[in-house]
Amino acid sequence: MDSKVIKQIFSDSLDTIFSYSYSLVPDELLAQQLAIDSFTQLLCSKLEQLRGKSDFEQELFKVMFSLAKRRSTHLSSHENWSSDDRSYFYRLDLEDRAILFLKERLLLSYHQVSFIVDKDLDFIQAQHLQIQLKLHEITTTKMKTREVAYGA
Repeated sequence: MDSKVIKQIFSDSLDTIFSYSYSLVPDELLAQQLAIDSFTQLLCSKLEQLRGKSDFEQELFKVMFSLAKRRSTHLSSHENWSSDDRSYFYRLDLEDRAILFLKERLLLSYHQVSFIVDKDLDFIQAQHLQIQLKLHEITTTKMKTREVAYGA
């Protein structure tokens, strides 16, 4: 793939890339570093195999997820991202956040999510439903708790 094409694809995808990175790592600097490291790793390993924007993004997201997964033990000790003062989204584990973000925010197909997260298609479909149910349960419980607390 030509360097001009890569530059254009990267610049066109910048918002999506950083949004996905931040969904995996809810710290701005660490998310930027994850995106940069993933981009560098992709350029060094699979550059010749990429055939356009879709291939580039999917491969980059796959590398990004893989790096975030490897770094997750260090990152989770760095800051408690699953605490009650964080959004419900960040209470989910890394894999669930990736699946939910890729499906709901980026509107990728189950096949694409399966490729990125490196799990089989049936797992991704079942897990997506489980995540939605989990979030519904969390928000419903939180709303009931507030109703009791405020006497509604």
